[in-house]
Amino acid sequence: MPRLRLALALGFGTLGFLAALALAILVSREATRRLEAEVGGQLAEIAGQMARSLDLGMFERWRDIQIAATSDSLRDPGAGTDAKRAVMRRLQETYPAYSIIGLIDPDGRVAVTSIGALEGADVSGRTYFQAARERPFVGDVHPAKLLQAVLAPAVHGPAIHEPPFHEPLRLLDLAAPVRDPDGRLLGVLAAHLDWVWARDMARSLEGSLRSHRGGAEILILSHDGTVLLGPPPLQGNRLPETVLSGGRALDPQGTSRVGPWPDAAAGYLSASARTNGERDYPGLGWRVVDGRPVNRRRQHGLQVAALRWNILAAGSAVALAAAVLAWLLAGLIARPLRDLAAAAGALGRDGPLPPLPRAIVREGAMIADALTGAADELARRGRPSAS
Repeated sequence: MPRLRLALALGFGTLGFLAALALAILVSREATRRLEAEVGGQLAEIAGQMARSLDLGMFERWRDIQIAATSDSLRDPGAGTDAKRAVMRRLQETYPAYSIIGLIDPDGRVAVTSIGALEGADVSGRTYFQAARERPFVGDVHPAKLLQAVLAPAVHGPAIHEPPFHEPLRLLDLAAPVRDPDGRLLGVLAAHLDWVWARDMARSLEGSLRSHRGGAEILILSHDGTVLLGPPPLQGNRLPETVLSGGRALDPQGTSRVGPWPDAAAGYLSASARTNGERDYPGLGWRVVDGRPVNRRRQHGLQVAALRWNILAAGSAVALAAAVLAWLLAGLIARPLRDLAAAAGALGRDGPLPPLPRAIVREGAMIADALTGAADELARRGRPSAS
């Protein structure tokens, strides 16, 4: 059987180490949870900022077209083509993301454009023209199709589509009715806004995000979940619903999550925010989703690991101190017990009862009193003993 000193020292030391180990595990889990919540909150803030920027940018373009549609030069039948083109050129120079701006006559034929291209084209069947005859119109992102060959060289120059981008021209449609003072329809002012402005905005935010959170990506989805902006393999495809609602939520609203990512095997921390429009601009129901790989949390993972090892080291030191203290205390307890055991053995052999040690615990004193009482009882019965 192990000695009391060894048993107590091992027991206290083991208990202290196990307590430190449990504390390290609990603290590291809590630190990881809080870290995930912190990163998720930052991603949610970035997604919200991007959504607000998209709404504000579209509202400004929405307002530009409506203000330009009230220009006297556009509403004056006597104004020449050059005067009308000058109005549209000033607007395009103010905001170069406009690929082309044009005035369409009531029959749907392009009368004049900011860059001189497409004049005379029939657009009477286009949704933006038909809708804008009644009220201001905004249309979602779509490929430029026939306009690609005309607009890309004229507006962007060849460099915009050189590697690494290889992006087809994609446009948003903005249009507003042009009416005379009596409210009679004179035509429709339409603008095609290059989607590149949203891409540049997202890249700017991604750059800011990556400086703090490596590997970040930003996606923009249409109202039906189609990827409008993101990695080329994803663009034009529906984003799996698991990205938006799968995995584990990091906040009660489910704004940020830990879960799958469409083009990665590893899990991602992600957050999303919807665009809600701005003032009278109705919005297009876009959704911004940003995320970063879980395996990119290396720096913070090292911090959590360092915290865990620090707790284990401190706990081990405490456990060792507890074991040493238990060893010393057990020595103080065991020595009187050994003396009491020797006294009991002597008494059992009808020998004289040796002087009993002074016990430091009540149980030891009770044993000493019992031995003294036994010795007195033996003496009373006439058996030789020493008291």
